[in-house]
Amino acid sequence: MYIFHEIHCDDFALSARRDRASYEAAVGLMDRLCEIAEARGLRLSLGLRHPLAEAAAAFEGADCAPARWAERGHAISAHAHMRHIRRTAEALAALGLRVEGVVPGFIQATRAECARRLKACAHLGFRWATDQLQDRVFPYGGLCPWRPAPDFSGPGDGPLVFIEPSVTPFDWGALEYTGDPAAPVRQRHGLGATQFDRLLALLDRHLDGPRPHPVCAFGYVFHEHQHSRDPEDLRPDEASLRAWDDFLAAAASRPLSPCLPGDIYRAWTALEGAPPQPAPGVALRLIRAVDRRDLRHDLRGAVRDRLPAVEGPRRALRAALEPVDAARRRLAAARRRLPSLALERLEGGELRAVSAGGRRILATRTGSPGAAAAIVLSISGTFGGRADNTRLLGFTPGELAARGWVVWVFDRSGTGATRGAAELAPGNPLHAEEAAAVWAAAAAEGLPAGWLTWSAGILPALMSLDRCRPAFLVDAEAPADRLSLRPPRRPDRILGSLDLEREHSALPDVPEPRRLLADLRAPYHRLQGALDHQHGRCALHARVMLDAAPAGALLNGAPWDGRLRLLPGRLAERGPEILGMLDALLDRVR
Repeated sequence: MYIFHEIHCDDFALSARRDRASYEAAVGLMDRLCEIAEARGLRLSLGLRHPLAEAAAAFEGADCAPARWAERGHAISAHAHMRHIRRTAEALAALGLRVEGVVPGFIQATRAECARRLKACAHLGFRWATDQLQDRVFPYGGLCPWRPAPDFSGPGDGPLVFIEPSVTPFDWGALEYTGDPAAPVRQRHGLGATQFDRLLALLDRHLDGPRPHPVCAFGYVFHEHQHSRDPEDLRPDEASLRAWDDFLAAAASRPLSPCLPGDIYRAWTALEGAPPQPAPGVALRLIRAVDRRDLRHDLRGAVRDRLPAVEGPRRALRAALEPVDAARRRLAAARRRLPSLALERLEGGELRAVSAGGRRILATRTGSPGAAAAIVLSISGTFGGRADNTRLLGFTPGELAARGWVVWVFDRSGTGATRGAAELAPGNPLHAEEAAAVWAAAAAEGLPAGWLTWSAGILPALMSLDRCRPAFLVDAEAPADRLSLRPPRRPDRILGSLDLEREHSALPDVPEPRRLLADLRAPYHRLQGALDHQHGRCALHARVMLDAAPAGALLNGAPWDGRLRLLPGRLAERGPEILGMLDALLDRVR
């Protein structure tokens, strides 16, 4: 895993007064930070704003501090704070610096603002961004690079590669929530051992986490003045600098490859291909408009910063509307069940009752006496079980049974006749007990029996491995880890947390499927569409599962060789192809 260290130079004093004393104080503090890193054999990624670049040109000329930092191997990027992107790029270019990385302050922006500036940054010649988003739209953001769609709806074919910092400043204490609606966030000055110990713990957690791509990284960011005595007094805080140096020493003992964001960009694009460069001579008007529009950013940002003050009334309104929402959910459940009941009658399914822990579980068995193997469906979703059946995969139980299978579909507790009787969240141990009971009923007929699971429906199958020995497991787009167990968007927060412990506190006891796969002693077959059912164009959790699976795993019918060969579109659109893969599986287990 790579690691990069990034400093965002806010140069508050130079923003207020462009004098030599302020410039020398800012340069002196940055020099100390660079020297500490160099003593450890490291190079830093330095995000500079236009005040420092313009002051460097005015007071030093071509032989200026930013040029000297670049000569010593540190990477210079443009740090724009959502305004003056073009001005910053031009100021750095005037110093003779070739800058390909940008920090445009997306964390403070709406999706529409991000989309506009994404295009502008590409036309200015930037190739990657080391920034975080207000709404998390990529489940593995902060772990591996990715390309956002031009409208920031998720992964896609946008013009920049995102190399997001792995943890937010709130996760390790560089920023703090104040509880004051007028000023909800403050920066900590004099970062100390407490903060860097927390950062080291987060680094260890990422090292223990999934590797969804051959290029994974850990990165963090702080501001230069956080190692000073005060934003207006840039004399170094020696205790703070020692704490950072201790962190660098501890990180050096981890299995990490120190690098710069440009190294990560080149490693990633060598595998994925570089985004196409914009046509020359286009979008000057757009770039100028970006800078003008950014003048209104401060007002909008101030309004958004005060959103926590209205969170209480919003919660009260949601509570008042809960009976209406509950009624709508019941109506939707009834509508979803009717087609499946009609399908059972049409396809000749037999309704069976299975006992699991004293509970009566309803299952439907579809198949002929001459079948060669049994396949048990474990379906996730709000309704689950028979109400969802295999229509999610583009075919019905009857179509599967006609090809030589006995197909079992069952209602988990909380679905079907027992709707509301149990929690539907992934990882419910009752569901594992029921899955084992249905699998036992299927295996009792003397046929080889295995699983066909959909999404988080894989959890009951894997959690019941101590009670059943399946002949195979066919996994359709299951989540792999806590990063892919739930959608990534958190638009209700000032800055979404990437701390796994807090981010997924609503799922404290859910085991990660990738870890449960260690107990599987049967062939593992992964089905994965390019357009994922939960994360859009992101199928990296398929790699995590395949890497964790027993030897001989298959992806979409072919041996897993490390390349994500995905079925086009969604799995529901590839029914005939999936049936063909299941035919081949049936031939092997006869």
